[in-house]
Amino acid sequence: MTKMTLARPAKLLGPAMLAASLLTGCFSTMHYKPEGKYAKTLFDDEDVTKAVPHGEFTKLTVRYLGGGSYMTSGVVISERLIYRDKIVIKEARQLEPWSELDTPAFFAEVYEDYYWRDFLIHEVDGKPVVERIEQGTPGRDDTQRVATRGFNFGYPLRQGVRYFPRAMTPGFLLSVFPMKVSVLPQPVDLLKRLAANQLAAVSPDEKSFAYVDDMDAPSFVMVVDENGERRDPIPIPRVELASRPESDVNPYDRVRTWFNATYKWQRDSNGKWAAEPLAPVAPPAANPAEEIFLSERTGYRSCFTAADAHCLSNWHQASTDEVVKAVPYDPAQPMVYAPSIPMQAFGANIKLLAYETSSGIYSGYTLYFDSPPAQVMAEYAKRLESRRIPYVRSDQCTHKQWWPDCDDLIKSKLNIGPSNNYRLRDLVIDAARGPATVFILPDMLVSLLTTKEGGTVMRTAYRGKLPH
Repeated sequence: MTKMTLARPAKLLGPAMLAASLLTGCFSTMHYKPEGKYAKTLFDDEDVTKAVPHGEFTKLTVRYLGGGSYMTSGVVISERLIYRDKIVIKEARQLEPWSELDTPAFFAEVYEDYYWRDFLIHEVDGKPVVERIEQGTPGRDDTQRVATRGFNFGYPLRQGVRYFPRAMTPGFLLSVFPMKVSVLPQPVDLLKRLAANQLAAVSPDEKSFAYVDDMDAPSFVMVVDENGERRDPIPIPRVELASRPESDVNPYDRVRTWFNATYKWQRDSNGKWAAEPLAPVAPPAANPAEEIFLSERTGYRSCFTAADAHCLSNWHQASTDEVVKAVPYDPAQPMVYAPSIPMQAFGANIKLLAYETSSGIYSGYTLYFDSPPAQVMAEYAKRLESRRIPYVRSDQCTHKQWWPDCDDLIKSKLNIGPSNNYRLRDLVIDAARGPATVFILPDMLVSLLTTKEGGTVMRTAYRGKLPH
């Protein structure tokens, strides 16, 4: 039997435990012996305030009445797990049963080796087994716990499997029995370039995974194999899923329900899993490269990777030479496309089209032209006006401060009063860096920036319904 024991010094207690300890008054230095049903699993000055049996296991809520000086006396509440009449976990900050299983099993968060670590406790051949859930070096950003109240130890994926998302990576799957940690693959070339770290679905053979960028408003779907090989992300109009449910409802169910209603798993011509749209793909716009900067709803129904049968066929993955010529300051961009025949957008020749993260959060397309911004902006404005798409230009504002004084324009043209809309303000400020001219549309922010060579970079800084 494996047994976890911990020292009781205040420096090892969790914040809540420590606060409870310090807020109480002086206690006598007299000690008393525990009594009752669980006396064999208690130490001096301890008693049980709650006991919940789970098969041969019992979860105890233990109260410790410390003695000694003012600074060390008080009441400490902790969780303890026992198996029959033996201690398995002496002191845990969190201790919960794996409720979906037919066989009793517990998660425990225990202080060990200067870190709070997660453990799984279950029974094997009539004995309790404690296994540490190995998930990388604690304290790193990419191993930070992502959980909501009610789901401290992962989210149910299916019977016997839980999904543990992480702050900077897709996280891992935990399965039983036996316990197995499966770290979800993350393509190396997308690190710090695209936030593809939310699991939306698992292929039928459980060897490929569909990721989205956001569990509340996904804007692309990308399939990654267990070896890290990926398909290009397929951008879609941002989907506003229903509001997050109550804390006791799995929030990832919304993403899986949406994926299953929108896609099906199907092998492509290379025998690899792909997310196949269930609805017919809409025909492309007259000029798809222009449309992605005119309407988020219609522009992102087209995609440009020739590797996907549903995307446009007259584009190709840009070669290294093509990228170096157009984007010399970032030649390693992984998702860059070039027209297979000469093409124009907004009266200028297209050099490259890239899909990337903007503002560190949102993703969208970036167009590279060899024409100056004044020419591209003039043609862009004509397209917006001919389509009767309302817009405000940041360079139309009367005051050139951090936040352009566009209140009246935005309110009259877009029906948004941004005086107290700090999120919209911050989005526009960030998009205007460079400096750049920002076009504020009802469902998009588009920035235009001059390159060192005198060309133009046209970037989607934000897409989706503008924040109100």
